[in-house]
Amino acid sequence: MSLAPTVGCGSDAPSQNPGASAGTPFCPDAAHVTQAVGFAVRDLPAGTRSHGEAQMCAYKSTDASQGAFVSISVQPADPQNDRVAELRSSAKLLAGADAEPIQVGEGGYAYGSGSKSEAAARQGGRVFHVEAMSTGESIGNKRDAVVALLEGLVK
Repeated sequence: MSLAPTVGCGSDAPSQNPGASAGTPFCPDAAHVTQAVGFAVRDLPAGTRSHGEAQMCAYKSTDASQGAFVSISVQPADPQNDRVAELRSSAKLLAGADAEPIQVGEGGYAYGSGSKSEAAARQGGRVFHVEAMSTGESIGNKRDAVVALLEGLVK
């Protein structure tokens, strides 16, 4: 699925979701994401996209040496593209353990490692996914941070 860029991510105009970017009411603003993950991020407009019911929000660490990114997505639930199953597989590969069930949405799971943390859950026919990762230095286990962001999205 190709997602078209969403204009206006990170602007200060009002939106439907408190703390959300104006161009994509679903996207939390960078200040909210920064507070949750514990390192400064900025909106990454080139990575923020919307197509129908599918939306993706992208953020990049303001510290280039950190090489850290945060992505948040929502898409219609699709058995052929199961983000929750993908997360569970990633947990085994990256963290060497099973993802843990979380009390968010329907069938939510999360895991964390020094280089990547993810949380995903289904709710109302959609799948919500939050990821914090680093291609550089360790950002530490951000499992609790991605779960907190996910909780704010799944209502």
